[in-house]
Amino acid sequence: MLTTFTRKGLRGLFVFLVVALGLATVASAQRRAYIPTDTDGATVTAETVGLCLGNPLCGVDDPENVISESLNRPATLDIPINVLGAVRLRVNLPSDQSNRARAGFVLRDATGLLDLTALDRVTVRTYRDGEVRDEYSDAALIRVNDYGLDRYAFTVRTRQTFDALEIEVAGVVGLATEIQVLWAQITPPPDLTKIFARAPQASATGGTFGVCVGCGVTDLANIVDGSMETAATADVFLSALGGGGFAQVNYGQTLPANSFTGLFISGEFDLLDLAAVDDQPAADLF
Repeated sequence: MLTTFTRKGLRGLFVFLVVALGLATVASAQRRAYIPTDTDGATVTAETVGLCLGNPLCGVDDPENVISESLNRPATLDIPINVLGAVRLRVNLPSDQSNRARAGFVLRDATGLLDLTALDRVTVRTYRDGEVRDEYSDAALIRVNDYGLDRYAFTVRTRQTFDALEIEVAGVVGLATEIQVLWAQITPPPDLTKIFARAPQASATGGTFGVCVGCGVTDLANIVDGSMETAATADVFLSALGGGGFAQVNYGQTLPANSFTGLFISGEFDLLDLAAVDDQPAADLF
């Protein structure tokens, strides 16, 4: 598990941790988005679900436009007023795409109603061999980029490989929905250069903070010894008022811009999970 482990430390844990190998990763090159088209072998399908199923006023007009060479001819997702169904548009890709990619659709707002409040009505899914791989309908996980000219990119970070990408838009009480989908796009993950913190250039320090009974951090030199078999130990037995332990790594060099850095940590008895890093945001690594 790669996560940050800084002076914020771990708070209120009855768990034994080991900490090893400071690591920075750097994106080495700018990535270009891949836009699938029918000339590549991409295909498109559309369907209605829920209360839209069988409703002739629900549907997707001109779905093939999403995979055309033109970026200005949209498919249109229509849901009439007060219909709480949904429409789906899926682009089937000619080859598998990587995990850790950023994938989604570029939409154009036909009614002036598409903004951040629409996020709770949008779901983005990836598939492989017809089975759902990733599914995102949480506003915290869907990124919206304003491209101008009423165009918005709704994208997610993929966690698994995939060969199809789908967007679903749901209807809402009191509004008719008309959203234009211009194209799908997939930005591959960056090539990463790994920089390990290793002695003698790098060094590690640590200690405790706040009120923490039976706490301590030992064998800090193991973090920078270059071995995955050795580790520093952070014991947090009983803490109060935000007390805990911390480990800090000095790389001994200036890291490049846009670096992501952290430590590998693990816990005995499989007790270490995201609850152990409740100070930190959910990881969205590359």
